[in-house]
Parts: sequence; C-alpha cells; structure tokens
Amino acid sequence: MLSQCRKACIATLKSTPTEPIILTTLWLTAPSAGYIAVPGIPVSRDLGRRGASDTIEAVLGLTLAMARFNYRLARLPLQLIEDAAVARLPEESALRLGYERILIDCDHAAAELLHDESAAARACRLHEQTAPARVTRALELRRVEQHEESVNAAEAELLHGHRERFLRRLREHISQSPPR
Repeated sequence: MLSQCRKACIATLKSTPTEPIILTTLWLTAPSAGYIAVPGIPVSRDLGRRGASDTIEAVLGLTLAMARFNYRLARLPLQLIEDAAVARLPEESALRLGYERILIDCDHAAAELLHDESAAARACRLHEQTAPARVTRALELRRVEQHEESVNAAEAELLHGHRERFLRRLREHISQSPPR
C-alpha cells in the first residue's frame, strides 16, 4: 500500500512539471529522488539539489512554526502571572522590573531563534513600557548609593580622627611614664 502511494506521488510529480503541488498524503520518501515529501508543503519539481534544499527549507519552516506555537503556549502562564500578580506591584518595584526583564529576554530569544515577529513586537512594547520605571529605579539606586558613599566617607573621617586622637594620647602617656 505504501509503495503504491509512493509511486502515485512520484507519478504526480512527474506528470505536472509547471506548478508545485501540495501533498496531502503521509510523509513519503521517494528513494530515486532523494527527498522527503511533507504534507501541506509545496514541493519543487526539480529533483536535483534545488528540490532537496527547498524541501529542507520547508521542513525547517514547519519546525519553526511549531516551535513558535509551543513558545506562545509556554508563555501563556507567564502572561497570566504578569496580569494577575505582577501588575499589582508598584512600577518601580525591583520584583516587577525583574520579572518584566525576564519576559523581555524570553521574547527577544524567541524573536531571534524562532524568527517570531510577534515576540519581537511584544519585547519592544514591554521594553518601552518599562523604560521610565527602569530609569527611575536606576536613578533612585544611584542616589541611595551616593548617600551611602557619603555616609561611609563621613564615618571613615570620624574614625580617622578618633584614631589620630588615640595615638596622640598614647604617645603622650608613653612619654610621661617613668622608664622601667
């Protein structure tokens, strides 16, 4: 039965050389042609290298489409968490910014690896939405850091003064004590 199917497919490929056909059969291997026929994917009539590379590109396209679909399914729970819990946090919250950064990184990776334009658009949109909060948070952290540095400098100056006074008193005490 399968060999009849293969022969019918090969005969169809040879009988209409001007237009690509869309196969609706199972995965078929044409041993003499050296390529795999994929259901629903246009197949080139050229049985040389070009036909094989077109088929490989078609299979790769199908694989990427399936991976994009799986990524969108995997991202649904993350989106639900963002909508339900993370959206209630203040915009400058470190937890919220960190979670949104993770989503942006995931969407960037999906856009690059899976050639997913919708993931790239989501990443850009989320990046633009969080930009003011990230800048505000960075400025706040810098201000806190500068304050801590000034407090540390003041404490270091105070400790240096105490140490100098202690050493001065110690020298005076040593010079006033009788030799033994």
